[in-house]
Amino acid sequence: MKNYANAPEGDYEKGWTRTYNYVQLNKGTNTIKISCEQGNQCDANLDQVWLVKGWVE
Repeated sequence: MKNYANAPEGDYEKGWTRTYNYVQLNKGTNTIKISCEQGNQCDANLDQVWLVKGWVE
């Protein structure tokens, strides 16, 4: 996800920002997984996640 604040890596005080990603869900049951798998480099603090019906622009 894009660093819209253009904050330097590790600058958590100035780096708080909102970002988004569109996901395609199928009718019925879906599993949403937010993770950092082995081999990935993740350094994120997640505060909120929400889903909105339909595409939001």
